[in-house]
Amino acid sequence: MKMKHFDICQVYQSYDDEALKTFANAGLLRRAKKDVAEKVSLLGEDTEENAVTLNSDGQTVTLLATGLQTATCDCPAVGACKHILAAVLWLQTQAKNQSQADATKSAEVSKTSQISEANETPTPDALDEVLSLDLQSLLDSLPKAKRQQVVILAITLQKSQQNRQADEAVNTATEINVTSQRISVRFIEQPDVVTYIAGTGFSGMLSKIEKNTAVWHLLALIEIQRQYGQALANCQGFLATLNHAHPLLADEKSAWQLSEHARSLIADLNSDIAQLLARGLSQVDTYSANRLQLIGLLVRSEHLHRLATQLRQLSGKMLAFLRGELAERDLLIALAKLAAHLYQLSHVTGEALVTLRGSARQRYHSESQRARLTLCPLGARWWQSDTGARGLTLYFYEPDERQIIELTQARGHGKDLSFNAQSAWNQSVWNSTAQQLMTHVNTVENPRFNEASGLASSGSQVSEQIPIDGSADLKDAHYLQSLLPLAISQWAALYQQWQSELIAGELSPCVLLKSHSCGELLIDEIEQCLWWGLQDAEEEALFLRIDSQSHHHIEQIAQLAKPDVQYVIAQVTLHQHRVELSPLSLVLTNEVIHLDFNRRSHPKNVQNALGQLQKYQPAAQQSIFFESLHDNIMTTLDSICSSGRLQLTKNQRQQLQHQAQYAKQAGLTLLSDRLETLITGQTTADNVLKVVFVCDVLFFHNIPNASKSRF
Repeated sequence: MKMKHFDICQVYQSYDDEALKTFANAGLLRRAKKDVAEKVSLLGEDTEENAVTLNSDGQTVTLLATGLQTATCDCPAVGACKHILAAVLWLQTQAKNQSQADATKSAEVSKTSQISEANETPTPDALDEVLSLDLQSLLDSLPKAKRQQVVILAITLQKSQQNRQADEAVNTATEINVTSQRISVRFIEQPDVVTYIAGTGFSGMLSKIEKNTAVWHLLALIEIQRQYGQALANCQGFLATLNHAHPLLADEKSAWQLSEHARSLIADLNSDIAQLLARGLSQVDTYSANRLQLIGLLVRSEHLHRLATQLRQLSGKMLAFLRGELAERDLLIALAKLAAHLYQLSHVTGEALVTLRGSARQRYHSESQRARLTLCPLGARWWQSDTGARGLTLYFYEPDERQIIELTQARGHGKDLSFNAQSAWNQSVWNSTAQQLMTHVNTVENPRFNEASGLASSGSQVSEQIPIDGSADLKDAHYLQSLLPLAISQWAALYQQWQSELIAGELSPCVLLKSHSCGELLIDEIEQCLWWGLQDAEEEALFLRIDSQSHHHIEQIAQLAKPDVQYVIAQVTLHQHRVELSPLSLVLTNEVIHLDFNRRSHPKNVQNALGQLQKYQPAAQQSIFFESLHDNIMTTLDSICSSGRLQLTKNQRQQLQHQAQYAKQAGLTLLSDRLETLITGQTTADNVLKVVFVCDVLFFHNIPNASKSRF
C-alpha cells in the first residue's frame, strides 16, 4: 500500500502527553497506551483529503492533518476517546520507526523512501505560524459579543502587563512557553493552559476551558503576537470600531436600556451563580474568584460600574473564604445580593437603570458653582481590602452644603510597595499633605468631583489653611461651631437615620457624635474586641467597637480625660449583619486626635491599660425573635447550598414551614410568601437566593444597630 502521510506524522508528533491529556484525560491516555502495540493497525489513507484511517481496537479512526480537534471515531463516545489517542500514539511510533524499518520488502522500501523525502522538508515551526496569522480575520469570524470580549480582555491584559513590569517582583500577567512544535499559554486569571500545535491552526488549539473557548484561544494568540513584537497590530482595525459597539459613549439616552452584550453578560452571571450553588459553596475555588474579576472588566465596559464593584467585592470574599477568613453564610448572602442586583438590571429601564449602573469613580470634573470649597477635617482612616488594595481616606465636612465629602488615595495589590500609612499621611495632596489637611480648616480652589461627590487628589490647590488647634481651648473656636449642624446628640435620631439609609441601600461612611458623657473601655472576650460606651442626654448608651489588635487606639482612648472629649468621629460598617461603629478621630477641648496616625507616648503601655479595664458581661439580647427566625432559616439554606444538593429533605421542609408560619404571624408576609414558594415549588438556585435576600433585608431593618443592645 502506498503511504503518503508524512505531513500528518509531523503534525501528530507535536502532541506530547500533556497535550493528549488536555484533549482527553490521564485515564484515557493510560488505557490507550496499553492498546498501541497490538490493537492498532493502518487501514488506508486519502491523499486528497490528507487523512489517515486506522483500526483502533475494532473501531475506525480517521486522523486529519488539521489535528486532534478534527479527528473522528465511530465508537459511541462523544469527542475524545481511547481509540483516537491510541491511533495518535501508533502514528507517532510509526513515524519514529519507519526510517529504520527493514527495506527487504518493496512496500517497506516505498514507505522508507517517501518518509525520508518528507524528513527533508522543513518541519513546521509553531511560533512562525502564530506570528503569520491574520488576527483581524479570526476576530471577524467570531460573533459580535465574543469579539468585544476578546478585545476588552486583550487591552486589559496589555495594561496589566505594563503595570506589572514596573515591579520586577510581581509575576507577569501571562506565562508563555515556546517550543518548535507547540506553544502553551497560561493566564493568571485562567487556570487552564491553552496550547497551540504546529500545523493545526486556530481550530486545532487545545484547552480544558468550557466557557468562551474561542475567546480565550484567540486571546492566547494575541498575547503571543504582543509579546513577540506584534503589539496587537492585527487588532487595531477592530479597536477603532469598538466605540461604536458602546453607544453610551455617544448618546446619553442609550444609558436608559441595556445593550445586547450587557444582557448576555448578565445571563452568563446568572448561569455562574446557579452553577456555584449546584456544585456547592464548599467547592468554591480560586478559578471562580478570578472569573468574577474578569467578568467585572467586561461589565465595566458596558458602564455597569456598580455591578463591576459587586463582582470585585464578591471575588475578594471568595478568596477570603478560601483562606478561612469568611463563613459560607456570608458568601451565600453576597451571592443573593448579586442575584438581586442582576434581576433589577434586567427589569428596569430609563432613569432607574441609569441609577443602577452607578458611575466610574475615577472620572472627575470641575463645577463652576463649586469653584471654592471650605473643608473642615473630620477623620482619617487607613484601610486594606479583601483583594489586597490599601489606601488612606480622609473625611471632610463642607458647611455650605452640610455634607460629608471623601478624599481617597489608594494602591492596588502589589502596586507601589512604598505606599503605607505613614508615607500616605505625609504625601503631597493639593500642594499640602494629608496631615496638614486634617489639622486645618482648608479653602480649596477648583475642586474636582466624581459623580458620587468624592474629591480627586490632584488638580486642585489649597489657597488658605486655618489651624484648628491654634488656641489653647477649642470650645469656643469657629471649627467646633461649624460642626454643630452635622453632630448627632440623640442616639434615637441616629437609629432612625440608619433605618432610612438601609432602605435606600447605602449607609453614610461616618457619623459625628456629640455625647453627653463617655464611659470606660470594656473587654469582650467572646468577640475579641473592646467596646467604648457613649451616653446621650437621655442616658441612652451607644457602643463603639475597637478591635483588640488596635493597640494605639486602645492606648489613646484609655488614657483620655473623658470630659475633654467634645466630638467622636466614627466609621459606620456592617459587621455580622449589624450596623457597628468604630472610632476614627476624637475632637478634644484643645486638640484633634486621628487614631490611625497620632502616635502619642504615654507613661503606661497598652498592657497596663488593658489590665485596668473591666470585662464585658453580656446582657440579655433584644429582638430575640428576629435573630432566631433569621438564624433558623439561614441554617437550613446554608446546609443545602454548601453540599450542592439543592433538595430539601422532609425534615428541612417542616423546619422551613414552621418558620414561614412564624413570619406570617409577625406580619412578615413577604418572607412567608417566599418561603412557601420554596417549600411547595422547586428548590432552584433562584428560589433559594430570593429567600436569602428577603430574609437578610428584613433582618437588617428589624435589628439596625448592634451597638445599641450590647450591654
